[in-house]
Amino acid sequence: MRLPLFRRRRLIRRRGVIHLPDCLRDPESILVVSGPGPADVWSALLLCNNLQNHYRSARLTVVCREGDQGLFGLLEWHPELVPYTPGRGGEMRGDSLASLSGAGPDILFYPYDELRKRDSLLLLDAGASVCVSFSGDEVFNLSVRLPRTQPNPGRIHTFCEVLGIPPDREWKPTVPGEYLRDAATLIAPVSGRSIPHIAATAGASRLLTRAREEVPLKLVTITGRESVLSGQPRELEAALVRTAVLVATDEPVLWAEAAFLGARCVGLDERGVFPDWEGVTPAGDLTGFLDEWERAVREGWR
Repeated sequence: MRLPLFRRRRLIRRRGVIHLPDCLRDPESILVVSGPGPADVWSALLLCNNLQNHYRSARLTVVCREGDQGLFGLLEWHPELVPYTPGRGGEMRGDSLASLSGAGPDILFYPYDELRKRDSLLLLDAGASVCVSFSGDEVFNLSVRLPRTQPNPGRIHTFCEVLGIPPDREWKPTVPGEYLRDAATLIAPVSGRSIPHIAATAGASRLLTRAREEVPLKLVTITGRESVLSGQPRELEAALVRTAVLVATDEPVLWAEAAFLGARCVGLDERGVFPDWEGVTPAGDLTGFLDEWERAVREGWR
């Protein structure tokens, strides 16, 4: 069976020659690097869940952007976390990753296609024996070549299958009870009880108001100045999205979040920038967005 793998030849700082598949069989330490974009964390979470199920005894460390730490509480087992602050250009800040220099994990995973040149030097400094990614950057000595058009979560699961890591295709993230309680208090501060609600971006909320669309439940705006989430940790947004009966968004980050959490979502993607996700497709214009909204309201929810 031919696997879509290839090895890049380059003299870089490694701990020795890699041996396949032995280097992937029983690692003691694994490092997952979550990308600097606000929607990158969902790929990292899908990958981490598969890695935790397969490598039960390995120590898992995740490098993630500042503010995303609480989202890794959606995993069954909480990994060690090293946060970094993205720079102005979206790159990882080197001063935040100084503790990784020479860490020498057995395997480093970077589950994305693109890597900024400055970031490649930071990953190289970690000194991993095996560096795995979709990217063809020379820092990675093991690359899995998959079509960029393949959407998540299937793309991450196929990535794992190629590496001999059985994916958990049925996994649905569970939001911890404390996140749910804190989120409920935000929208019902008196009772503190979760109430049926619709979550929406500020832009989507304005579009619905201008079109005089029916909004049959409490609408919770989760972006913009009027958001109940202003100054709140990101995991509370995940809790509000997960418990919403419907999500309306004109922003790609919330679209990816709703898709990952399995929330029913109506999206408007006029610029064609929303992340691809299996089973869901955003509307490309306002008419389609409003049609999808009206259909969701007519069908109702349980």
